[in-house]
Amino acid sequence: MGGNDYDDGAFVNRHVPVEGTAPAAATITATAGHSAQPVPAPTSSSSSSSNAERQRQQQQQQQQQQQQQQQQQQQRHGPSPNSQPAPRTQQQQHHHHHQQQQHFNPLPKPVLDHCITRFFSRLYPTIPILTPSYINHLLHVSSPPQLSQPLLLDDRGAEEAQTLLLSLCALTLLQIEHPSDCLFTSIGIPHSNSVYGRLLFEEAQASHHRQLLASGTGTGTGTQKRFAPTLERVLITFFLYACHAVLFHHSQAFFWLREATTLWVVLRVGCDDSGSGKEEGTEDEEVERRGEMSRVRKTLADRLFWVLLVSERSHGIRYRRPITLQITPSTPSLEFCRANPEEFAGLACLVALFRPLDTGFMALLNQEVTVTSSAFGSPAMVAGPLEVVERAIAEAVPGPSPGSSSPGPVSLPSMSPDGHLMGSGCVASPPPPPPPPFPKTTTATSQLHTTQIANLKITQLWLRVILWQIRLRVGLLIPPPPRPAPSPSAPATIKESLTYHHPLSIAHELVQVTNSLPLESIRVHGVGLTEKVFDVACAMVDVLAKVPLEDRRRFSGPSPGPVGVGSLLEVILTRERQEKEEREDLEWIRGLIHRLPGGSAIYDDLLGKHIAGVLPDWGLRGL
Repeated sequence: MGGNDYDDGAFVNRHVPVEGTAPAAATITATAGHSAQPVPAPTSSSSSSSNAERQRQQQQQQQQQQQQQQQQQQQRHGPSPNSQPAPRTQQQQHHHHHQQQQHFNPLPKPVLDHCITRFFSRLYPTIPILTPSYINHLLHVSSPPQLSQPLLLDDRGAEEAQTLLLSLCALTLLQIEHPSDCLFTSIGIPHSNSVYGRLLFEEAQASHHRQLLASGTGTGTGTQKRFAPTLERVLITFFLYACHAVLFHHSQAFFWLREATTLWVVLRVGCDDSGSGKEEGTEDEEVERRGEMSRVRKTLADRLFWVLLVSERSHGIRYRRPITLQITPSTPSLEFCRANPEEFAGLACLVALFRPLDTGFMALLNQEVTVTSSAFGSPAMVAGPLEVVERAIAEAVPGPSPGSSSPGPVSLPSMSPDGHLMGSGCVASPPPPPPPPFPKTTTATSQLHTTQIANLKITQLWLRVILWQIRLRVGLLIPPPPRPAPSPSAPATIKESLTYHHPLSIAHELVQVTNSLPLESIRVHGVGLTEKVFDVACAMVDVLAKVPLEDRRRFSGPSPGPVGVGSLLEVILTRERQEKEEREDLEWIRGLIHRLPGGSAIYDDLLGKHIAGVLPDWGLRGL
């Protein structure tokens, strides 16, 4: 009912008694749900005031009756097309404004403290894109003057800081903590970690969307403003990508990752950018604080580039998708890794792993038409660049390289962003002469956290499988020598990585690596490492199904030519030993997948179906 549908006297009782008379007690007939209320007869001295009071009461009751009748009619027939909403009272308007002003409740301080601590202890070694000083800045900006107060919509910096903290906590709960545990029941949060993490994730997404609409840079109809993404927005987008990846939203994860890389390309963090929010203090102190925060933000933006580059190339290889970021002379320097090798050893090794996998490599992997339909995609043209990639991957991770007996650390390739590591890429002509030596940085295994070792070793083995698959498709693998073996005067030496059974050696090395690491050091990386272990297992199963046992010999022993009884027995024992080891390796890897994030729900079942389809006689037990 609109406020102007009736005139002011519409509900006035027109049967007003004449002043000085004393009518009997009058009643007002009420509609259903209201009892009749007697109105006492006024005295002669207060007839005027009593009449006004009666009119006011009658008007209020009739308004209530009209509203109730409209509500009942709407419940029965739906709202009338010509009806208008009733005007809000002052209290309702204040409540509505308060709801608009406070889109989400601030995070409880115990949740923030827990998630921040867990981030720096578990995730920071791999993605060092936040610092304690920057976190303190976010807490200060997002909680004026304390966390329990609502957040104002007109403060963009406060909203971005709050959303960034929300997304950080969501990722921490979804990826690190056990899904079924309830960590915050003592502060009145009954949800499990997975449920509460999803709630925070959805709220972070909704808050981020509101900010885009308010700034006019989203998909809404707001006025278009200058497009100037902040570091906070890029970080929010990256954390939302990571949450989507944890939740197996692969397409959405790619969308958010692509947006994060695009935002970084147009990001401008200069010396005059001190971030959002105002801090108290004298003018000199304010200038000093802003200068320090500007340096911190510039450092974090540089680190974020390399984290995005590794994430994008890893995702692109896994799902055969293109990449955005390239290493050029203007790429941020990795000087911070050389300046503090103990803190950033893990990131430096990750960069060394993915640095050679540039757009040329991705074009070859994704079978880009300009590569596959020209001489650039021929085996002769890609063999050399793939050798360079293989060597770079082998040298990127500390520890013995494949086939090496020395367990000491290895020297990492130069971290200067000049792009010389791969020459001109995988689709170039035969590899050019090696460039002049660059300064080496040595990273000992003792400098790496167990979570870093797990990520680096498994990723390295997975990339070796990817290289093997490319060589298989291009035609670079060498078939085994014919049987019986050639004479000793013409020995056939075949590089292990060029054999058809190479994934068996990779799988065996994966068993040794994962058997020596705590399970939690692998689980902390989420579904990303689960998928890589799954890919290695699938390649192993394919080899076991397609390559005969005689052609996948990995143990030294007598050649399969004419032998005596003793040699024949040794050959039989060697074959049994190899077959037993292959079965044990596959069982171990499948058991590992079952215990990793997403393994019991998705990947163990997929692997089991693959084994049953191509190796039905193996009869591996279900988990």
